[in-house]
Amino acid sequence: MKNIKKIALSITLLALLQGCDINKNNQMNIESNNDTIKEKTVTTVSGYLIDGYIAGATVCLDTNNNNICDEDEIKTISDSNGKYFMDISKIKQTANQTILAFGGVDTFSQLPFKGVLKSNFLNKEEINLNGISTLLSYYSDNVNYIKNRNKLAKVLNIDENKINTNIIETDKQVFMKSLKINKMLDIFNEDLSDTERNNFIKVIATLMIEQNLDEESVLNSINDNKKIVNKYNIKRIFEIINKNKNVSSKKYKELQKFI
Repeated sequence: MKNIKKIALSITLLALLQGCDINKNNQMNIESNNDTIKEKTVTTVSGYLIDGYIAGATVCLDTNNNNICDEDEIKTISDSNGKYFMDISKIKQTANQTILAFGGVDTFSQLPFKGVLKSNFLNKEEINLNGISTLLSYYSDNVNYIKNRNKLAKVLNIDENKINTNIIETDKQVFMKSLKINKMLDIFNEDLSDTERNNFIKVIATLMIEQNLDEESVLNSINDNKKIVNKYNIKRIFEIINKNKNVSSKKYKELQKFI
C-alpha cells in the first residue's frame, strides 16, 4: 500500500514538473515569436552609394520624402570608398522615409556624379543605394516595398534579395542593370529642373513596374503612353527623350570600360 502511494505521489510530482516545463517552453516560444514579429528599431544605418562607388556625396535621411535634404534632417558625407554612416537613434521612423544621396565623384570613372540615388528606408542597419533602389523609392512607399521590389526584380530578371546589397561585390548582373538604369535616369539631368527630373524617374518606375517594361524598352515606350506623360506633366521631357533616344545607350557603353 505504501509503495502504491509512493508511486502515485511520484507520478503526480512528475506531471507537475512536466507542466512547469511545458509552460516555460510555451513562454519561451511566445517570447521568441514576439522577437520575430516585433519590428526592431535600428539606431544606425550605413551602406554604399553605387554607380561606381560615389565618394564625397551628401547623404540624408529624408524624413518627409520631399527629395531634398532639409536643414533639420540628419546628413553625412560618403567616404573615399563610397560608404556612408548615420546615427538615426533620435529620429522617429515612419513609413515614407527614404535615404537620399547626391553629388560627389564616381570613383570608377572619376567623373562628378550628377544624378540622385535613393532607397526606401527598410528598417535595416545596412542599406545600399543604386539605380534599382532609386526607381523603387520613387514608386513605392515602405509598406508596399516587398511587393513592388519583387515585381521590378521579375521585370529585370534579377534576384530581388540582391537589390539593396553591395551589388558591385555580390552580383555583377544586378550591378550592370543598375548602372544602365542610373545612366538612363541621369542622362537628361542637365536639361531638367529638379521637379522634372523627379517626375521623369516616377514615370520610368511606373512604366517598368506596372507595364512590365525592362530597361531596354522603357524609353521607347513613352511614345505610346501619352496618358502618363500628361499625368506627370513631362511633355518637355518627352521632347528631349525623342531627340536623344540613343544617348543613354552610348554613355552606358562608354562607361563599361571602367568596370
